[in-house]
Amino acid sequence: MFYSLTGNIIMLDASGFAVECGGVGFKCNASMNTLKKVGTVGSRTTVYTHLAVREDALELFAFSDLAELDCFKHLIAISGVGPKAALAVLSEMTPEKLAMAVSSGDGTVGKALALYGDSRLLSVTELVIDMLVNMNSSSEILAYSNKILQPKIDLSQFLSVLELMLRDMLVIYEGKSDVAFNKGAIEKLKKAQNFSRGALIHALESITEAQKRKKFNMNPTMLVEWLLFQILEGKYKWQKF
Repeated sequence: MFYSLTGNIIMLDASGFAVECGGVGFKCNASMNTLKKVGTVGSRTTVYTHLAVREDALELFAFSDLAELDCFKHLIAISGVGPKAALAVLSEMTPEKLAMAVSSGDGTVGKALALYGDSRLLSVTELVIDMLVNMNSSSEILAYSNKILQPKIDLSQFLSVLELMLRDMLVIYEGKSDVAFNKGAIEKLKKAQNFSRGALIHALESITEAQKRKKFNMNPTMLVEWLLFQILEGKYKWQKF
């Protein structure tokens, strides 16, 4: 019914805001992420909306961008997740983080909710960034292999997050940071050295191969050390491409 609203904010509180459009004030429920972006009372804003229809009420939910609205719609499509619960998730989790959780689980939003707030996923992400930025010689492979294979790290999650980070590095290399998957990691990833376009593509191809080898039960230690060696080799083999 409503695609978007553009107008001045006339009320703002911890649960939402009201925006005046053509003399009519629309009360909108919003996530904390949206509330941080819409401005203060008196500010002019544009938000994208979803109208939730119940037997006893009509509730309007507003979002600062289409990505968050799309995540909201995916969340409420899950059995047992209502609009307020979806809003609570999005108050703590940006669309980028939700997408990260999806890709690091079984590919579903339901699994992402299970990973939501999971410190292990954050640990994997930090480890991947650390490795990409600081692993620059073969003498460091063993140390990083030991970190990756510690019990609290899920190898499948590690491979998924590593793949996402390398894809982000590739779009950053091509000058398209605006379409990077994990925008919060962009500045950290820019510190990674000697990753040419060819090296990044080689690393991504190596992850695909590693995922295949994992399915055939290759020894985890051999698998990780092989992959790290491939990433390092690519950095120097493809320096000019």
